[in-house]
Amino acid sequence: GNDKSGNGLHVTQATADQKPATGSSTQNGLNVLSFDGTDFLEKSSSNIQNVDQTWFILGQADAVNNSGDSFLSYGSWANGTWQFNANAGSAFFGKILKNASSLNTNLASNSNIIGSFHLFTFAFNRGASTLSSWMNGTHFDNAIGDSTALAANQKFRIMGSRNGTPQTLGGKVAEVLYIKSVSATDRSRIEGYLAHKWNLTNRLAGGHAYASSAPTFDDPVAGVDLTLYWGSNDGGENPAEWEQEVALGRFHKEQVDVNGFNGYGYQSTWRNDSYLRNVENLRSASHD
Repeated sequence: GNDKSGNGLHVTQATADQKPATGSSTQNGLNVLSFDGTDFLEKSSSNIQNVDQTWFILGQADAVNNSGDSFLSYGSWANGTWQFNANAGSAFFGKILKNASSLNTNLASNSNIIGSFHLFTFAFNRGASTLSSWMNGTHFDNAIGDSTALAANQKFRIMGSRNGTPQTLGGKVAEVLYIKSVSATDRSRIEGYLAHKWNLTNRLAGGHAYASSAPTFDDPVAGVDLTLYWGSNDGGENPAEWEQEVALGRFHKEQVDVNGFNGYGYQSTWRNDSYLRNVENLRSASHD
């Protein structure tokens, strides 16, 4: 499974008969991975830290042989690790287990959900020390107290538990996402994106913000384009009166993920001087 974030956290499987099949199943006309009940994917170490984070997995359970058969797991059996497992010997109800002795969490469903795709979301709010979980946009764990820090840089598995020899779930996986945010807005937008992409909007809760229409991700970022003007004449606020100018990029208002300059990705040059690369040149540049 390829990590499309650019962080290189690809999940793999070296054993041939434990590799999931690809190209044999689809959802909404899109390819999904098929796991036969012995298959699983793993990243042996990660860059996951004890920070606010939300995980999403869209998949279908087909075969359960052990209550520990898991869609997702992080780490080994220890404090600060977790897994989302069947919680039944031959059915899938879904329950997240965290730490060596698990938190008092709830079932995702009171009925067996084998045989159909669902979207599961898990938010670890480290600032508030809580854990929340959703199935198809509906809470089943609502801000459960969780004071134990997440273990750092642990392995994670898809369709395998935390055990040394994982308990593996038979089924299908369409997509897995991880973000460093517990924002309700971020969560609902990604849930909406996944539900529309994989044709699961009929499963979203009626009050979900994106039950009827897909979210967009092109909202404008508040900011201002800055240009530096200089020359022998003081042009004041009239750009046409200045002899030289160079675009410095866009300066964004302060927010969680953007603060300050976001350059355009090029340097402006004049007579072989790169003003953005060499501040001293910029300071001493003459009007000619």
